[in-house]
Amino acid sequence: MFLNKKMLYQTHIIRENTDNAPVHMYISSVDNTINRSISLKQVNEKNAHQYHILVYLWTDAKIPDQEKINNHVKDDFDMIIFQQIPTGNQRINYFLLKEIYSVYQKLLKKNHVQFLTAFSFERHYAILYNIAKEMGIYTILSEEGTASYRYLIKGEDALLPQLTYKQHIDIIYKKYWKNGLIDKIICYAIKDCKAIFLMYGYIFKIENLHAYFIKNNSKYNVILKPYKNFSELRLDVPDMLEHYFTADNIRYNQIPDMMIGDNEVKDIIIQENLGKNSIFYASQLVWGIDNDDIYPYILDILSKIYDEYQEKIIIKPHPKEDRGKIIALIKNDADKFAILPECPYPMERIIRFTQPRAVISIGSSTLVYGKLSSENTEFISIAKDLYDVLRHTKYITNRIRKFFGEIIPMMSLFKHIQVSKTNKTTID
Repeated sequence: MFLNKKMLYQTHIIRENTDNAPVHMYISSVDNTINRSISLKQVNEKNAHQYHILVYLWTDAKIPDQEKINNHVKDDFDMIIFQQIPTGNQRINYFLLKEIYSVYQKLLKKNHVQFLTAFSFERHYAILYNIAKEMGIYTILSEEGTASYRYLIKGEDALLPQLTYKQHIDIIYKKYWKNGLIDKIICYAIKDCKAIFLMYGYIFKIENLHAYFIKNNSKYNVILKPYKNFSELRLDVPDMLEHYFTADNIRYNQIPDMMIGDNEVKDIIIQENLGKNSIFYASQLVWGIDNDDIYPYILDILSKIYDEYQEKIIIKPHPKEDRGKIIALIKNDADKFAILPECPYPMERIIRFTQPRAVISIGSSTLVYGKLSSENTEFISIAKDLYDVLRHTKYITNRIRKFFGEIIPMMSLFKHIQVSKTNKTTID
């Protein structure tokens, strides 16, 4: 439980700020944003001398390998902070938000931050940016990933609670009244502590209730909408997001100039004989379906693409996927598929040096950003094809409909991505 639990704060000072340089803090929580933070820091260092701090956010659900991260970034950052935040930090919950607010306020004050860069503008990041703005900190949002575009499709209400009061009442009735727990509470009052806590535990989680309590609280109500006001935007794709946000300055990231780990990537390219005829599949997770269940459908779609191109498709597994399982699934189709050797860097780095024939994915950000590094490559989303198959299987759920209901129209925003031969997709 997150209540009243002290959030761990651990620092690794690599170099002291002996000349009192302005402090620039970068907020990260996954490998991609660590690498992006390094790239941005290198660009920023060319323009102004600053003291650079990398903050890695983590929860009990995913404890970081501090030694590995330290070794990866120690040459680029002056200080590394591992800051724990509460589990379930995406939820609308007054008590949780109160704790998150306290964590972020202390983080910024303690380190005398003057510049803040992060890669998300939703939920708890909105609280972080709002605190920074109130403290007079120069705030920078750097685009990272397709989540940046979801509100161009869904609208700002996507962050509001998804269940209505009536649906919550139905759940309470089914869970507690039908099971006789309400009668027990009424008849035995506090004698039946278990029943009281069961019902309280559910009410405690009702986002509508918490949203009502925080709607007039300026500290916390920023999470109910995407945070949109920044000192500076660092965007990757021109003309897509600059009118959605408000910022004093807008700069465009030069993706090819922000690459790190080039030598390692070149070694893989030479080793695997990759080049302009290569076709890549940038794999990604579909939340709600196990990889063992969905991959046969993906491979069937990729087989049809292979038949058209007559070129082996190189699969780059998602960092959270089990490489061994994918290797086992393709072992009988060695003429069609191969696995890319482990590479800690995003697919865009490989695209930059190979200028491949095609890149395929469901809806990975590689399809969006790869174009900036390789103008003549074909970028293909199989989201529509995959959904058309899954909708007739036992795996189709509301969660899967929601996933593809976002991905398909989002991919359609980008003219260079091939999505479907039809102009309109309906998610039933």
